[in-house]
Amino acid sequence: MSIVIRRTLTLVQTTFEEGGKAVQVPTKLVSAIAIVKNPWFGRGWVEHLRPEIQGAWTCLG
Repeated sequence: MSIVIRRTLTLVQTTFEEGGKAVQVPTKLVSAIAIVKNPWFGRGWVEHLRPEIQGAWTCLG
């Protein structure tokens, strides 16, 4: 099973002032998000997805 990335979002926040005072060295906070396609969408009820989920994680390694 392959992972399909549908969207990504990145955010970089730089802080120049904290608590009303300028900081000596600006700090950066970085985050990233990936929206992935649900490979089980449309399959209806499946009793045990664990084997497929574990298989998906092993292919990422």
